[in-house]
Amino acid sequence: MQIKGLSCLAVSLALATLMADHFPNLPTAASEQPARVSRDGNLAPANLVALLYLRRDNLKNELGAEVYPIAFLFNGKYVDASVDITQDPDFPAVVEIAKQKSLLNAIQQFKVINQGRKLGKFVVNHISPGQFQCSEILTGKGQSAEHLSNLFNTLSPQYLDRTKGYIRGKEFDETIKSAIALSNYHSTPSVLPKITKQQQDQYREDLLAIAKPLLAKSQPDKTSQNPRTDLVLDETAIVDLDRDGRPEVFGKLHKPVQAQEPEQTVYRSLWLTYKNNQPQVIADLASTQEPGSWGTGYDLIGTTDITGDGTEEVLIRISGYEYQGFSIYEYRDNKLTSVFEGAGFGC
Repeated sequence: MQIKGLSCLAVSLALATLMADHFPNLPTAASEQPARVSRDGNLAPANLVALLYLRRDNLKNELGAEVYPIAFLFNGKYVDASVDITQDPDFPAVVEIAKQKSLLNAIQQFKVINQGRKLGKFVVNHISPGQFQCSEILTGKGQSAEHLSNLFNTLSPQYLDRTKGYIRGKEFDETIKSAIALSNYHSTPSVLPKITKQQQDQYREDLLAIAKPLLAKSQPDKTSQNPRTDLVLDETAIVDLDRDGRPEVFGKLHKPVQAQEPEQTVYRSLWLTYKNNQPQVIADLASTQEPGSWGTGYDLIGTTDITGDGTEEVLIRISGYEYQGFSIYEYRDNKLTSVFEGAGFGC
């Protein structure tokens, strides 16, 4: 069954029946989680939030794509949409039973979103296990309206991951990029004026000035003779989450570790908004990574309007030692609040 639009009553009822069978713990109107509403004040239409992973096999120079379900917005609330089969990947009967629980049976068409704009469509043809670190998660394989190489080249040059090694005796070497994939895309035209270089520089200065005391407090230097004051601003993004013509600015920062002694690295992911041209912190996400960890804390995947209320939600990837998970944040009352965490994988 393909669902091209999830707002009509008949489709919603059919989907509700399917979800009740496979997800008996789906949130209801009585749940503690507040219901999301759309621009017209009604319950937000159903939406499956996923990532389109583009995998380039560096050994064979081949590209593949798959949809990784993260969260399902249903009845105005979020539920984890991933299906982990890591414990039983070698039992075909178990895998087939698990496939029946996947939302990809009902929702097969996705819009690919990158930096707030729609890049194209992706249609799921079949469901099969996808490898993510040591985990196997059911993903949707299929076809894209855009040529995969065009999509791969269009996405940010900063790849999500590069993995090398052996699985069941077979060597692999992959470069992986990702983009947001939504079953129900709500266009939110930006009203943000063009950002000048001077403004960009000011945003960077504000991020560094605000992060400096926060990082100094959470990661003090062990030597008082030569204290470190430098910070690294790893990435920035300037968006307009609530479409009020004023920017919300994201910055990912960390303080370099002491070269002579391995120690914890504290990452800070800051979100600022501007009132009367003055920065205000709307989110401060801190993560401490142990020596040898490949985790980098809270990384921005992108922003998009999931609920159809005209305000964009923020998708975050959370990474730690041999683990990755995902979260969704909503911008309400001048702050970013987590409304979903889950769909994790790792070793």
